[in-house]
Amino acid sequence: MAVRASFVWRAIAALALSGGPVLAAPKQLDGARTCNFSISGKTDPDATISGKLVRRMVWGPPNYGESPKTDAQYHAWFVVLDDSVHVMTGPDIGAPAKLTIAREIQVRRTAKQGDYFKFGNAHVVVRGKLFTQIFSGDYTPVVIMASALGSGPAIHCPH
Repeated sequence: MAVRASFVWRAIAALALSGGPVLAAPKQLDGARTCNFSISGKTDPDATISGKLVRRMVWGPPNYGESPKTDAQYHAWFVVLDDSVHVMTGPDIGAPAKLTIAREIQVRRTAKQGDYFKFGNAHVVVRGKLFTQIFSGDYTPVVIMASALGSGPAIHCPH
């Protein structure tokens, strides 16, 4: 029997982003979850996170840092969160549920690279679907497929 985690969801942010295109204007919070998440599949509600958007060099194929002389290097975007978030990871990839405390989340880009530079090293609010790390290009245990990204207030989580 699959164990499914349940949380009492509490929205504590005054503003968040709409589910529109990346770089959408901030709008009122409308059903997105904050602070506690359970990743179970495609029907999960959108998540809203906030923090500093940073760009880092990461290792790529063939060995992802094992052979620096021959491994590719590229840049990935991450949100260093204002407060850690609790995420039940695993069920979306068929694995047992596991509590993950995320302090930063990688953003899987859905917009042009240049659009992210507008917000680089700035405080942002990101809205989108959370996923458990599965691809070789995922560098954090939890990643977000952003549907909206822009400036906004911090989301603080009472843990």
